[in-house]
Amino acid sequence: MRLPRPRLTLPRLPAAPAGLVRLRPRMPARRSTRAAAAAGVAVLLAAGTVVAVSVVDGEPHGASAASIATFSQTPGWMVDPSTGPLAGGSALPSYAAPTAPPVAAPPPTIPPVSVVPPVTVPLPTPSRPVVPPASTPTPPTTPASSPTPTAPAQSDVTPPHAPTSVPASLFGLTVNGYGSGAAVDAPYGAVRLWDTQVTWQDLEPERGTFDWARLDAQVAAANKARARVMLVLGQTPQWAADKVAVTTPPSQLPTGSSPPKKLSDWTAYVKAVVTRYKGRIADYEVWNEPNAKNFWLGSQGDLIPLAKSAYTTIKAVDPGATVTTPSFVVRRPAQQGELTRYLAADGAKWADVVNLHLYPDADQGPEAMAPLLDQVKTRLAAFGVEKPIWNTEVNYLLPTGGAAAPAPLSADDAAAWVARTYLITAHLGVGRAYWYAWDNHVLGVPLTESDGTTPNAAGKAYDRIHTWLQGSGFRGCSVDNEGTWTCWVATGRVVWNPGAGSKPVDYAAPWGTKAAVALSGASTPTRHGQVVKIGTSPILVKTR
Repeated sequence: MRLPRPRLTLPRLPAAPAGLVRLRPRMPARRSTRAAAAAGVAVLLAAGTVVAVSVVDGEPHGASAASIATFSQTPGWMVDPSTGPLAGGSALPSYAAPTAPPVAAPPPTIPPVSVVPPVTVPLPTPSRPVVPPASTPTPPTTPASSPTPTAPAQSDVTPPHAPTSVPASLFGLTVNGYGSGAAVDAPYGAVRLWDTQVTWQDLEPERGTFDWARLDAQVAAANKARARVMLVLGQTPQWAADKVAVTTPPSQLPTGSSPPKKLSDWTAYVKAVVTRYKGRIADYEVWNEPNAKNFWLGSQGDLIPLAKSAYTTIKAVDPGATVTTPSFVVRRPAQQGELTRYLAADGAKWADVVNLHLYPDADQGPEAMAPLLDQVKTRLAAFGVEKPIWNTEVNYLLPTGGAAAPAPLSADDAAAWVARTYLITAHLGVGRAYWYAWDNHVLGVPLTESDGTTPNAAGKAYDRIHTWLQGSGFRGCSVDNEGTWTCWVATGRVVWNPGAGSKPVDYAAPWGTKAAVALSGASTPTRHGQVVKIGTSPILVKTR
């Protein structure tokens, strides 16, 4: 039996107040719900991609031109492989185009659910667009003519210290014919009067009788050149000597190496000199090489009274003058032992400066100065001595123990050793380096031709390195793992490798490089990253 179908009647809703629209409840279709979800996902992804693009200084960043061009090929960012753009997808924002200025895009409008057409295909899983890194160009590390990959990166080395000025007095000379009218065609800020016939026995051949003529001429020449004068005090005249030299080999100064019999004779000599040359002789050295028998026959303890008398007398007459210790040769352990005995007797108390002769062994070059100086500093520290250090004689190939002199250096090597000497001296903080000698060809590296006045290759290198060290830009030196030295000067970097020999080392020119300048003055245009071939001769890699 078929029952009658019931009729249901819903009550009428009351009329809506004026101004309101009455809505009838309507359940959305299942397909419409699915479409709405798809649209929401599309909107969120579009918004997320927009957020991924940042705007810096008015320019879009965060997406490369290539990625933007790929997205611009379709009407929207989300595409189904079978049906094309998904519903709800939005076109690429105009401000993201590489040629368009940034425009503030309005937020995407979510379309009403009721107008979204049904989607009959399965919703694909969208993939998040990968934002490539910013396309800001990075300066290349090397130009087209870049060095080989094995070239060392010396451009990354940091200077050891802040810029300092190298004083003109760093460049000192001994000139045997000084004051005689012979020209000194070289820049020098200090001159040491030794082997110029102005010792005690030259000045006072008889007690109380002085011959000042030669010393007057030498001091006048130095003052005219605006060079600081250092006078070596010592070498006892025969009338004042306590003993005559009996040494093997015989002393070069049979009486001059003797201690004086009377301290009062020494004091009177010192006072006469300082009184006459007050303000004109700036520096005084108390005795030459007392740890060599041919220059001093007494003990180191015998020197202390002379050092004390000289120091107190000089300071009383000319307080502005500088007094140094005796000049000690220190390349042999026995010679350093004599220095130690002098320090143990409190000799450094009577000096403003520690005076050394840093001659290396006959087979060593300028770089041997550093370890030699370290040995001396260890001895000084043991006695609490913290005073400036000067190197008042320097040269090379000096044989010891009666050995034969080594073969002479080539002109290029001699020039290189002179330049390296002054660079290393400045780096080590040694205040002076007096080359022995400008016009003397006895030692290994002379600075002049046989006439004693014309600069040879080494003499020209002395001039060149003086120019390179000018100014207030010296910042010390460093040595890399390959043994290449780099010294920072006002106009760039001076580089060399003492072990290069016939096989140069590659050096990568740093930023700002303009030229590579040889000691000869020859200049080669050079740019950052190009390889400079480094040998034993210093090269200025010019950046200013």
